[in-house]
Amino acid sequence: MTVRIFLWELLEHFVSNCPSNPLFSRLRYYFYRNAIGGYSGRFESMTGLAILRPEGVFLEDGVYLGRNVLLDAAGGGSIHIGKKSIIGAYTAMFANNHSFQDPEIPIIDQGYEPGKIVIEDNCWIGSHVVILKTVTIGKGSVIGAGSIVTKDIPPMSVAAGNPARVIRSRVQ
Repeated sequence: MTVRIFLWELLEHFVSNCPSNPLFSRLRYYFYRNAIGGYSGRFESMTGLAILRPEGVFLEDGVYLGRNVLLDAAGGGSIHIGKKSIIGAYTAMFANNHSFQDPEIPIIDQGYEPGKIVIEDNCWIGSHVVILKTVTIGKGSVIGAGSIVTKDIPPMSVAAGNPARVIRSRVQ
């Protein structure tokens, strides 16, 4: 591990675990905005935010990230979160998966299968939700707390469960 990586991880740990208040939320924004890929709009976050491979994460304006959110874009994956979306506490997004096709090679040595997670504008992701690779959550959708999202969710839907299924539409 190089000194530069060590210092980055040390600073990231400090910034991530600062208390949940507007001052430290702004500090997390300024820390991550230069590392986040392509474009980062203004976002707010609570304590415990962890972004693995921030160059693969794209946050638009008005995103709110709750306590202990994990955004994992390692292995070449990407995560896009649209405007005015709310990500609940303890939510985890994994834009990759371990390869495991060859039983002769240890899984840890087979690398990753990258994917893309897209959360469109104005979505509400409840707390303790897990979102896996290659998923799109449509504009204006709501995902119930504790759900595991493995497939696309259409716009203006309410989805919940394990695996998450659409339980109703938000449009009357």
